[in-house]
Amino acid sequence: MSRREEVLAVMEKVRSVPVGALEAIRLLHAPEVDVDKVVAVIERDMGWTANLLRLANSSYFGCRRSVGSVREAFLRLGSKNLFHLITASAVIPILRGTIQTREGGTITQWQHSLGVAKATEKMAEASGEEASQHAITGAMIHDIGKVALVQNLRADMVKVDELVRDAKISPLLAERMILGVDHAEVGARLLAKWNLPQTIVEVVRRHHDLPDTENKEDRAVELVRLGNMAAWVAEKREDAGELYVARFLASAVERLGVNDRTALMIAHDVEELHARGAGLEF
Repeated sequence: MSRREEVLAVMEKVRSVPVGALEAIRLLHAPEVDVDKVVAVIERDMGWTANLLRLANSSYFGCRRSVGSVREAFLRLGSKNLFHLITASAVIPILRGTIQTREGGTITQWQHSLGVAKATEKMAEASGEEASQHAITGAMIHDIGKVALVQNLRADMVKVDELVRDAKISPLLAERMILGVDHAEVGARLLAKWNLPQTIVEVVRRHHDLPDTENKEDRAVELVRLGNMAAWVAEKREDAGELYVARFLASAVERLGVNDRTALMIAHDVEELHARGAGLEF
């Protein structure tokens, strides 16, 4: 068995998101959304309900007064935001871990995920469009493969970090060299196994790629890719120095027509989101 096959075999054992979450996501994809059915599915799981309400009341969703029930969250936020909320709250228990910044600080993986989602939304607005439901949800869970690898193959991921540092190569390439597979593919395989919509699966699989921006599905990939870059700039990652910022700004204008000032403002918005504690502690 190759190293790639060994890694994928381990990933097959990663726990799934709650069954109720998958059911709720399918209900929200129906031509006519049945609010009562969606609420009933969510409220069967008290832990999930608590996570959902805490997230609904976070600064990410910007509610001006407290949301006290799942039904109220639905009515106040709408089905599109509820779709994001359901997916996000379902994967909160999985998206554990912290990220090191260039200045010696840390942010949570969950804060990063919300930051990428917000930047994706802002990038779409700046380019004169609205980010699709699948783009925002894909942004929230784009790094689920990385988290799964760290949680289940920690020693190998330490080797990946060492290779990145010593050989000055990208984390994606280092993962492929050490594991035979990268976190984007691992994440996509997990989401496909959990029967999430194929568009979300592809966003996660290709969030480091350079897609065809004229294609609707590829547009979602591009928005998430640049949203991720904006978040890296905001978070002052160790490998997001001046050259990375320049590449981000060049991509924003070339791929989406977003000028430097606007792109930097989007990164600043993510920084402020983190400062307000939008990621919450779960």
